[in-house]
Amino acid sequence: MGHGALALTLGLLASPLDLARRDASVSEDTGALAYLAPAEDEPGPSEPQPGEGGGSSDPSQTKIDDPFASAGHSGSPSQVQPGQPDPQAQPGGFGTVETVEVDTELQRPPTAAPAPTPTADQLSPSQELSMRLEVGYGQVDLLNLQTLDHQGLSLRVNASYAWVSAPFNKAPDGPRVGIGVAVAYAYQGINRSLPQRYTFSRSHALQQRLGLGPEFVAHLHPQVSLRLAATIGAAFYRDTTDSGLLVAELRASLPEDQVFFALSGDLAVCTVWDMLCVTGGSELVSNARATTVEEGEYSVRVSPWGWHVGLAFDLLRALARTGSQPSR
Repeated sequence: MGHGALALTLGLLASPLDLARRDASVSEDTGALAYLAPAEDEPGPSEPQPGEGGGSSDPSQTKIDDPFASAGHSGSPSQVQPGQPDPQAQPGGFGTVETVEVDTELQRPPTAAPAPTPTADQLSPSQELSMRLEVGYGQVDLLNLQTLDHQGLSLRVNASYAWVSAPFNKAPDGPRVGIGVAVAYAYQGINRSLPQRYTFSRSHALQQRLGLGPEFVAHLHPQVSLRLAATIGAAFYRDTTDSGLLVAELRASLPEDQVFFALSGDLAVCTVWDMLCVTGGSELVSNARATTVEEGEYSVRVSPWGWHVGLAFDLLRALARTGSQPSR
């Protein structure tokens, strides 16, 4: 009895469960068919609302959200034509970009100002005045055993008037050449301290020279120019002490009333628009006659020569540029 009663009880319990499964299966098939092909006269089964009492939790009865509606479209994908924006699209949805406007401003680099047009005067020949005031150092050879044994301060003034050509490359600052006439004055100190083997301790005299000659001018650059002058003139001497001058290893004197023939050459390299110059040159005095002081009086003919270097300031070239733009 025990085993038979247990089997009967389990059979009675299983029968309602099987009936519920069949009903659910039939309802599921009926709902699927109604969704796919709903009847025209009869409305489909109403969808249960969540939260209502006795609502079914069947997944087939759950409403599926439309992704196109959530994106701002009112219809299905078939209602949106390709290549055309949806007029009902909302901000933040899947829209179409037609054009993109970019506001930019291009800035061109500044261009250099055009060079000023040269005037006719800047491209034509010209004339110029020059006066160099020079201070320097020089040495003189009086034919003693030690050559160039006398030295001293050198002071010079060189004045010239030159005709200068037009620039070669048709530019205001182009190279120019010219030729002119120069007048030169030179003052040269002649000094030497003698050793004890001589009968006097100091040899000293002054040389002055005047010359006239041609001058060649070359303006290579607005800041570099050359001036080369060769002058022919006269030189004269003056003793400054009573002891005399050492000439050809003899104690002698140069008569102050005599004038001697002199040749000289001077070169000036100038910059700062010809106002500052470095100068140098050489001179030769021909057949100077000295009179001996010891061992009788007789004449000694010598031809002293020497050289000099110095710095010069061109006064007239500086005045020509006062209050104006430097130019030739």
